[in-house]
Amino acid sequence: MYECVAPKAGQLHIRTNARFKAPRLAFRPTPAGRVPSWPGAETARPGVAAPARPLDSPFHLGVALVGLGDMARLGGDAPAAGERYREALRLFGAAGERQAVAVCLRFLGWFAWATGRPERAARLYGAGEALWPGAAAADGDEEEARLHAGVHAGLAERLGPDAYVAARRAGARLTLEAAVAEGLSAQQA
Repeated sequence: MYECVAPKAGQLHIRTNARFKAPRLAFRPTPAGRVPSWPGAETARPGVAAPARPLDSPFHLGVALVGLGDMARLGGDAPAAGERYREALRLFGAAGERQAVAVCLRFLGWFAWATGRPERAARLYGAGEALWPGAAAADGDEEEARLHAGVHAGLAERLGPDAYVAARRAGARLTLEAAVAEGLSAQQA
């Protein structure tokens, strides 16, 4: 069972680990449009998430969408990244996947920061980190850890320490359902 995401300037391969049935992500630089050789990859098309239909798994599709969001973020396309993170959040929220929701909320916090909405960013980070206190320790790599640490530092500077802490605490008080609703709302300040 496989899933594949093929962004414009490379390939993000998502495979399921047969032993644990958990996804693992592997970034492999390949020319745009080149299809990898592993089974099921022929369904991949540039810019399209192509989940293996036999999985019939919203969780795995959510993982693919987070991967697409990451690729858009790394490519400098904040609006596309935000939309992919919201789509993944919708799937994870419906399934009650607290840890996956937390990951999406933290990336949506980055998106809010990148689009000039610091109070919303602090609330989303607060909500994500309250839903899964280990979220910061689970950052995928050093770059991701630096990204979130930089946003936190920027938020504290921009909002001021008191407003930053107050916004994070407001987010931390949200229930799972309220945090998902906040993350899905594109219009909130």
